Amino acid sequence: MSLLKTSKETRLEKLQNKLEFYEKLKHVTNKINSAKNVDEILIDLNKDIQRLFNADRLTIYAVDTLHNELYSRYMIGAELNESRLPIYPSSLSGYSAYTLDTININDVYNEMELKEINVELNFDKSRDERPDTEPDKFLSLLCASTTSC
Repeated sequence: MSLLKTSKETRLEKLQNKLEFYEKLKHVTNKINSAKNVDEILIDLNKDIQRLFNADRLTIYAVDTLHNELYSRYMIGAELNESRLPIYPSSLSGYSAYTLDTININDVYNEMELKEINVELNFDKSRDERPDTEPDKFLSLLCASTTSC
């Protein structure tokens, strides 16, 4: 009988965790939808989205269609910084934007895994903010909006 109770408790716990995640997702989605401009999403909502997905790091890119680039804006202290990547298959995020595909990589330092996706694909180690802890996993998800982005 206690095994059955444990199983029910485990299922209930999983459902509660799922509900909690979806509530947080709804909260972040509402903030994104009410953002007045792209910078509000790129800068102000970055930490909320990072916490939502329990990610060590997160970069949110917007598209500069004039220059065919991805760009991200972020704060370091009180200073606004910007990074740019070409929309081209040589970088992980550039590849995802170029192909409009989601990519999920288990080990960004594994050249063979990258080349299985595309022969031009590379992980730019110079962009690795914390070289002491290698980011072995990478997930790129696309979100498109014609109204606010």
